[in-house]
Parts: sequence; structure tokens; C-alpha cells
Amino acid sequence: MSSQSAKPRSPQGFTLLELLIAMVIIAILMSLTLLVMNGLTDQALREATKATVQKINGLLQQRMQSFDRAFKHKRREKAIQLVYNELDLIIQTATGRLSSFERKPAIPILARKLEFRFQFPQRVQDRLNAPDFNIFDEERVWRDPEPVGPDLNVPGLPTSLYETIAFPVARTQLISEGQTPSLAAVNTRVTTNWANHNRNTESAELLYFALVRSENFGASTAGADEFSASEIADTDNDGLPEFVDAWGNPLRFYRWPTRLVDHDAPVPFAPDFSNQNDDTDTRVVTANERRVAGILLKGLPPAPATFGGVQQREFLLMDPDDPIGLLYTLLEDPRHIDMGLQDFINEDTFHTIDTYHTPLIVSAGVDATLGLYEPWRTEPGILGILAQPDGTNFQTGNSFPTQTVEEAMLDNITNRNRRAGGR
Repeated sequence: MSSQSAKPRSPQGFTLLELLIAMVIIAILMSLTLLVMNGLTDQALREATKATVQKINGLLQQRMQSFDRAFKHKRREKAIQLVYNELDLIIQTATGRLSSFERKPAIPILARKLEFRFQFPQRVQDRLNAPDFNIFDEERVWRDPEPVGPDLNVPGLPTSLYETIAFPVARTQLISEGQTPSLAAVNTRVTTNWANHNRNTESAELLYFALVRSENFGASTAGADEFSASEIADTDNDGLPEFVDAWGNPLRFYRWPTRLVDHDAPVPFAPDFSNQNDDTDTRVVTANERRVAGILLKGLPPAPATFGGVQQREFLLMDPDDPIGLLYTLLEDPRHIDMGLQDFINEDTFHTIDTYHTPLIVSAGVDATLGLYEPWRTEPGILGILAQPDGTNFQTGNSFPTQTVEEAMLDNITNRNRRAGGR
């Protein structure tokens, strides 16, 4: 009996269907991996931005406390006298009469607000507009609104930024390029740099100036070396560094964000002398306004309750600098009806009267969509300087943000919202 040797069986390859299934599984796993990695990256960027915002906020709070300690005695009295002089000039212009404006308890509040605006600027106008005085500078009370120097033509660049930042940066640039940093050459470079200025970076540049290069009122000096290269940048190449978030986008700074708290306050905010219960007297903060403001401002007080037939005061309709409403009382005095005070005490100069405010530092988040008008915007119907929600316009009666705008604000990181651990 003969035996037949068995031939080895050749292995069979994968079928086309099996290959397709394997490729689909690999693609799904890769997609999941990328999603997880992107999620981790976004989370890391959010955490880094939170840390930057809170670091800046800590310095800002420290500097504000130092400002309050310094604003007293001779310095305070000098500021008050300058405000009286400005009010007298306004009244004389409005009425054609010589005026010696009587002393009012609201004047020290105005004096502090004007100096606070100057020391913590949000727009370049805050360092240029009269009466832009610096009572902490004994030698130069009234500021030259334009920088000095030959061959320099830079409208809008305040002297203080020119001297402390723009000129030194331009000089360093020329030296690094191997050029001779003559005065004319440096000023030419300043002019070239400033031509690149993007106003959307302005509030972040001025916040950097206020905390790193401006007066410190006796507080510890904050140096640029306290921040990493990922926290400071010059995104518009104008020679002025600004604070940026972890996505590389400039932060925004709102000094008095009152229009975020009360979207539909009367415009202009002016008492009606013929009506004791005009729109400025009967304001309320609605539940929707409180909810929207709460996206960026954590821990707002609840709506006022009624006890024994008496309603609590609405704390969101109270100025922290003026808790009993002295500025409004000044405006509402019938003796001032023709004096033009509203040309000085208004939302463009300061903020919405009798409204809660606290400095707000904002990152637009991963989508880079702010949900607020830029801090320099002041077109008709728009008060971006007071954190007015984007898309609203007082002239058209549209004062409440759309759902899309609200959603844009949800991923914002601020020094005062839950997302950043604000208080």
C-alpha cells in the first residue's frame, strides 16, 4: 500500500471585505484619538488662559488698592479743584455766564473717576481727552496730547505710551537690525510701527501699560519678566505689547462694564426734569439681563425681594463708587438744567450712572468670538466701552443680545466668571 504525501496548504489572504472592515476600524480609532487629543489640547489652553487672566487680575486688584491709598490729602484736593475748574468752564460755555460752581459732595467722586480713567485706560482717548490730568505727577499736571520729537507724526499715540514703550521698543528694533538708533531714525520707526495699530488690541495694550509700565502708587512693581512669552505679544506689530490668551488672541479690558449689567438703560442717560418718575428713575434689571451678565460676572446679587410691603434695593443699580447716588442727584437738580453738566457726566466720559461695575478682563475663548462690542467702539447706538452685547443698537431699540451672541459668550474666560474661577 503506497502512501501519498500531503501537500502543505497555502495560507489564504484577507478578503476585500475584511480589509475594508479593518480600515474602517482603524479610521474610527484614529478619529477618536484625534478628538481626545484635541479635547486635551483645548482644555490645556483653557487652563493656561485662566491662569493668565487671574495673574493679571491679581496685579490689577493690587494696583487699584494702591491707587485708592494714594488718592487722598493734597493729591485728592488738587484733583477736586481741577474738576471744579472744568465744570466752571462747561457751565460758562453752555450758559454764557461766569460761574463759580458751588461745592457739591459729588465732585470728589467725579475727581476720583477721572483720575481712575487716566490711570487705568481702556482707549487711547483716556490718555488724551481733557481734562486728562495726572495728580500723581507734581511737575506735569496737564499732559501734552501728542508725543514730541523731530520727524514724528503719530496722531493718537499718547505721550506716556510713546515715552515708556513705543520709543524704547523702536530703538531696540533698530539696534537688533544693526542700524544706528538716532532720534530721527527711532521716531521714523515709531511712526511705521503705529501705522499697524489695530484698535481691537488697544485695551490689552493699555492694560499692559497700566500694570507694567505706568505709575504703581507705592505697590510692588510688576515687571514684564513675570509673564511668559505666551502671555505677552505684539499681534499687530505696532510696537506696543499686549496681554494675550493661550490661543494667541488679545485679551479685552472693560473698566466700567455697566451696559453688560443693564442692557436697556435710557439713552442718553439724562433725568427728565418735567417728570419725577422718568425712565432713569424707574429702571429695573430684568431676569434675562441678570442671566446674561452672569455669564461673564459670577456671583451677582439676586433680584430684590419684598418684605413687609417694602422692596429691597436693587444692588445692580448702585455705583460702587457712589452708593447713595450723588452723581444722579447732581444731574437731577433743576438748578443745573441749562448748565450743560450732561456734556461732562455721561456714558462716554464715565459710565451708566447708578449702575454696578467692576473691571472685566476677557478672553474670547476657543472660538475667538467675543459676544461684546470691542472696548473702543462708540458709534451711534453703540457703547462698546461699557461692554455692550454685540449686535445690539440703542437707536434701533434693539438692546438685548440674540441667542447666537449669548452662545458666543459662553466659552469666554474672564476674571469674574465661573469658567475662570472668578469671585
